[in-house]
Amino acid sequence: MIEMLACAVTGRSSVYVTTPSISGCRFIDWYPRRGPGLTLNHPDYREGHRRHDVEANLAHAASAVQRVRGAFPDVTILDPTVVEQVGWRQADCHEIWATVIKRYTDTVVFLEGWEYSEGCAYEFLTALRTGARPLHEV
Repeated sequence: MIEMLACAVTGRSSVYVTTPSISGCRFIDWYPRRGPGLTLNHPDYREGHRRHDVEANLAHAASAVQRVRGAFPDVTILDPTVVEQVGWRQADCHEIWATVIKRYTDTVVFLEGWEYSEGCAYEFLTALRTGARPLHEV
């Protein structure tokens, strides 16, 4: 999958947009109010998390990615939120998206609440280590 980007991106010329998808500020707001005693596997937990956190994060990302496309009209914008990641472990996500940043990205845009996401924090570290320019959503 990673190598497929080479047909669309020359060198490290893309802009990568990172955002919390399953965590972030929305999760921190929702989690204490989720209902006492709900476990991670409880259907009400999963539904509440999906509705309050994941769907809201992805809707925000879609809107922000459109703004990024407007700010960088002649650059390939990489939006990992459109990639279905069913069955991926957190370690898989870290490895795959860090490799994408290393190989194909010269700028990483960090969306609101990124600092509350383990994955986004790892992507920030990767951006710094590889010399990619970090930008914050405005």
